[in-house]
Amino acid sequence: MRRIAFCGQKGGSGKSSLSVFTACEFSRRGHRVVLLDLDPQGTARDFEKAARAHGRECPAFLGVHPEQVSEVLGSLSGYDLAIFDCPGREVGGLNVDGRTTSLVKTLAMLVDAVLVPVQPSPADLWGNADTLRTLRRASGVRPELFVATVVNRADARRKFAKEVVKQLELAGVEPLGQVIHDRVDFPAALSMGEGLHEYNPDGKAAAEIGTLVSELEKGLKMEASHVA
Repeated sequence: MRRIAFCGQKGGSGKSSLSVFTACEFSRRGHRVVLLDLDPQGTARDFEKAARAHGRECPAFLGVHPEQVSEVLGSLSGYDLAIFDCPGREVGGLNVDGRTTSLVKTLAMLVDAVLVPVQPSPADLWGNADTLRTLRRASGVRPELFVATVVNRADARRKFAKEVVKQLELAGVEPLGQVIHDRVDFPAALSMGEGLHEYNPDGKAAAEIGTLVSELEKGLKMEASHVA
């Protein structure tokens, strides 16, 4: 089972939306997905409720306390992929196997990939500095760990996203190639409990998430899926 965590100490960067919609896209491609919600805000939980209320299928969902991560992972079976939606603020003082550690450090030892969504603003770059530093160190211990940033909620009318990409490259954690733009389909599909391809299959938001997932399939050496 592959494991992907969306992390970052900066709140409001879109971790929950990306977690939900990548989970939906992986599921649409035939992967058996479970979405683990570690965020007290419960966006993934609310999405699952909206999907059920509208009679729509969605990835399996579990609400998990950060200290239960290791235990829950050990009990999961029957899935190809687990996606973690992490809290916006770093959780410290976790008791994992008798040791005290942070959530990012813990996940960096348990998952196959950590993605850090970053909005194209200096505040997001500064706000995620500690997370990126932790992940660079984790990559030194686990060279197989796939670490990347995702430029998220970019304004399609502005070019600042390109400057952010350059700064992220200089910071030592390169972004994935696909920039995710701020599009109305994201909140609209979220409120309806639908994946982006279900909500608007010809929309640019669906295309961007599709490309992002293809990058992840390649980066994690997963069997690529081809769906219409």
